[in-house]
Amino acid sequence: MKVDTGLYPFISPMRLFHSRRKCEKWCMRHIGDVPDFHQSDAQTFTWNGINVVLIETYGSQYKSEWEDALLIHEAYHVVCNHIRELGETDAGEETVAYMIQCTAGALIEAHHAWLEKKNGSVQQ
Repeated sequence: MKVDTGLYPFISPMRLFHSRRKCEKWCMRHIGDVPDFHQSDAQTFTWNGINVVLIETYGSQYKSEWEDALLIHEAYHVVCNHIRELGETDAGEETVAYMIQCTAGALIEAHHAWLEKKNGSVQQ
């Protein structure tokens, strides 16, 4: 799913996937290849200025708070990728913190919207 970053023009475009299969399908269609995914609950890679975030949830194994924590972790990687693409070598701590906050907020909002659509309500 495309993540709405319209309110934050300094955040790079993002796609959020909850299924490795759907992410691989998107990659084949847009990249023509599938990245070498490692076995983890969440991961991020960048393609053509788009940060692709994959978070795999396995039923009710995780509480929403843990999924949110995984998304905050991935937000850090998104911000690092974005800063690197900009050629920035000395981003200020407060700037990075705001970028992580906005990126994580956008990812968490998209994730919760997906949960509501999938389950009818946000998991607690």
